[in-house]
This record gives sequence, C-alpha cells and structure tokens, in this order.
Amino acid sequence: MRILDFMFSRDMVSIPIPSVPSSILVIRTDERLGEIILTLPLINHLRKVYGNAEITFLMCKKYESLSRYIDCDEFIFFEKRDLFRNILRFFFTLYRLIKKRYDLAVVGGKIYPPSLTSYILLGISRAGLKAGIRQRDFNPFVNVAIGVDTASEPLSKYELAKGITGVELPFDNRLKLEESIYEKRYDALVFIDARKRDHLLSLDFIKSLLSELTHKGYRVVVVSGRESRERIEAVMRDFEDEVDFSISPSIDELIRLILMSRSCITGNTGVLHLSVSFIIPTCGIFINADPAVWGYNFKPHLMIDARRGYPELNVVENFVRCSIEGEVSGVM
Repeated sequence: MRILDFMFSRDMVSIPIPSVPSSILVIRTDERLGEIILTLPLINHLRKVYGNAEITFLMCKKYESLSRYIDCDEFIFFEKRDLFRNILRFFFTLYRLIKKRYDLAVVGGKIYPPSLTSYILLGISRAGLKAGIRQRDFNPFVNVAIGVDTASEPLSKYELAKGITGVELPFDNRLKLEESIYEKRYDALVFIDARKRDHLLSLDFIKSLLSELTHKGYRVVVVSGRESRERIEAVMRDFEDEVDFSISPSIDELIRLILMSRSCITGNTGVLHLSVSFIIPTCGIFINADPAVWGYNFKPHLMIDARRGYPELNVVENFVRCSIEGEVSGVM
C-alpha cells in the first residue's frame, strides 16, 4: 500500500467541490445485487444536483439488464475475475477510464481492502476529485474520505453524495421506471432464498405463512434462487395447487414478478433492496442482521427484527392486507 501511495500521491481538496463537474464516474464492482441497489441514493442525488453532467456507472456485468432502470448516461460493465482471467479486457477497461478523464470519481462503497479492485480503478481513472466513504484512515486513491454520520447502509450513500455536493435533498433510492405495464396479478411475492445461509427464513415459517395467506384468499407467488431448489421443491409439495412458483428467475423476470405484486415478503436479501427501489411495499424479516442498518424504516415498508424470534403470522398477513389498501408503514 505504501508503494501505491507513492504512485498515486494525493492533494486534499475541499468539499463541496469548487466547480460543477461535467463528467462523473461512480464505481461499484461488487457482485451482489443488494450492493448495486444501495448505490442508487448516491447516483440519484448526483443526478439532481449536477443535472447536466454525464454520469457513468461502472458495475458488475452480471446485472447488466438492471442498468436500464438506473439513471445514468453510460455504463461500463466489469467483473473482478477479468483481472485474473482476461488481462487484455482488464486493461481495455482501464484504457476507457483513462481516456475519459472524469471530473469526479466516486467509490460507492466503504474504504477497506476487500474493495481494492475498486480503488485501483479509481486511482487509474485520473479524475480531478476522488471520493469515498471513510472506513479506515488510509487509502492512496481517495482524495476525500467523507465521514458518514449514520449506521444505515442505504443512508450512507446519501450521506456520501451530500458530503460531496454540499446540497441537502430528500433521500431517493428509486429505480427509473417510466410506467409499470404490469397488472397486479399477485397480492404477495414471497422470496425464500438468501445469499448467506444464516439469512435464510426457515421452511417451517414459510409454510406456515403460506398457509395463512392462502387461507385468507391471497394470491401468492413464491420465488427462489438457483441454490434453493430443495427448499422450493419442499414448499411445492405442499402448495403446488395453491400458489405460483418461480425458480431461479432472470433479473428481468424477477423485476416483472415484483412489479406484478402488491407486496413483497423477504429476508435480508438483494430482493428486499430491489423491491423497495421499485416502491413495492416490502416486509423485510431480519433473522441475523439489524434492520436499522440494512432496512428501510419508512412508508410503505415494514422491517421486522426477528433475531430473537419470528413474528406472529397475523403481523405479516396484516402487512399484506394493508399493502393492498395502501395503509402500511412502520418498524417492528
């Protein structure tokens, strides 16, 4: 890191930045859906303040189809494995960054070693100002480390943008959607997967919840990722004739299902962030994380802290009913 510090020497600059940037680069190389969505408050804030600037988003190629819903002018799709598997493609990415000479480059995450790829790209970009959220005091590629006075991950990206621009605006994490062409076919979408095994909602709870919802006559679709085939097959055996199922949908299909639903019920997953960003009433059930950090504690969503036990089924059923009637909000 000392060598890198010598190669990319820093001059501290004041914030907000003294001139209006005409080109902005936002970097997020994470391969997780939730992390991409969590960058939206940063992008949307920069768009509102610097309306005439061209914003480029460097993001994981895996979620390329999501880019149509993000309010950026250009996208550069990147995968960390390119650094090791295809060195020519990696250097081509660097060449594009160097050639562009952005006025402002921002890392959409915190400053710590797992994001080293992001900071290499940031350093090579030759941007006039390089900014990131302060996590540790040392980073050779960041001119300005923004102190973020919040434990909330969604709010942290808003705080980063506010620190750069000096402008206070309402929090905005919405994905771009001109008009939903989908009719509301489902009253509830229930997502039963999770990237981390210890974030999975229990099958007993899921089955009990589905029994409650179907008994009340709600139309439900159950969605799972590709790694939960055994889980969804266990659910299908009991509810095959009562609910619809979608196994390992593409991003486009997942978005279609979310937009066709009046509510979404999920654990702490990327689907939670995606659903919230499309302004679908979302019930997030957190069994191994703090909803105050990872959740959205405002209308029309309900974040439930289940670290000491699952909620009563009538709480979630009431959430679905209120979502349909447009009355839901709060934290439990």
